[in-house]
Amino acid sequence: MVFNILYEDKYLILADKPCGVISQDAKGECFPKMIKEKLGIDYLGVVHRLDTTTSGIIMYSKDPHLTGRLSELVSSGGYYKEYLAVTEGALPFDGCEKNENGMVELRDFLYHDKRKNKSFVVKGERKGSKRAVLEYRTLDVRENAKGDKKSLVSVHLLTGRTHQIRVQLASRGHALVGDGKYGSRDNGCSAALHSYICSFTHPVTNKKIEIECKPCDSYPWNLF
Repeated sequence: MVFNILYEDKYLILADKPCGVISQDAKGECFPKMIKEKLGIDYLGVVHRLDTTTSGIIMYSKDPHLTGRLSELVSSGGYYKEYLAVTEGALPFDGCEKNENGMVELRDFLYHDKRKNKSFVVKGERKGSKRAVLEYRTLDVRENAKGDKKSLVSVHLLTGRTHQIRVQLASRGHALVGDGKYGSRDNGCSAALHSYICSFTHPVTNKKIEIECKPCDSYPWNLF
């Protein structure tokens, strides 16, 4: 499987994970194994994860002494990520209340059912639920060949919950295109979610790293 290394130094790697590939170490085909084989290296530490159906930028550590620091960078908010998503329907933006970043905020409590591996929006705080906050901006709305409206959306997570983007948008009637698990009836693709932009200060060199990675030129991304 072809994939791109977006940034590499002796401490870390940023790579473009293909859709359908597991982002952590696992039996069989997984992204860490693919990278190690491509670069001929023995160690690659998992810093954060992307859903198997999510493509785009992901960071790994090349130094076992740095893996914990990189994970802390991500969990503390020092690693800025922006996603692109394509949703069902015209996701409201104009006329909605905006935050200081000019984006619409969605706030929910989510409960993740591990047995079903599915998250649900629940009313208020309850045992096992976690607060979930994201902000989004609708970039464009187009129609596919069947005349169905699809929205291209930029999303920034303010919390990191399992399937957060997928369930928060789906709960408002705008499932990700191709995400049958959360209600999309469009089976022309996998769930349309892509890790698009990252920026952070390198914990060793103090260099500002900014990476942009566009999604593949296939449906539904090619609508836009």
